[in-house]
Amino acid sequence: MKRLSILGAGGWGSALAIVLAPRFSHVRLWVYEPDLAERMARTRENDVFLPAAPCLPTWSPSRIWFALDGAEIVVTAVPSQFVRAI
Repeated sequence: MKRLSILGAGGWGSALAIVLAPRFSHVRLWVYEPDLAERMARTRENDVFLPAAPCLPTWSPSRIWFALDGAEIVVTAVPSQFVRAI
C-alpha cells in the first residue's frame, strides 16, 4: 500500500482521511494548529472541525515536514485563502 499525506485537517481534510484510510497502510494528516494536533492524537477525534467522527488508528496528525516525508500521494485540503501562505 502507498503512503498518503493530507495537508489540512479541517472538516474536508479530516473527512478525506476517514474515507481514504482503509485504502492505505498509513495516512498522515497535517494539522496547522499544534494544540489541535495534540488533542487529535490523544482523543482520536477532530473536536473542532469534524466532531463525533472518530480518527482511525491507521492515520496520525502531524506537522507539515513529517506529513510530507516519504509521502507517495499528497492531497491538499487547505482552504484556498491560505494556500499561498502555505
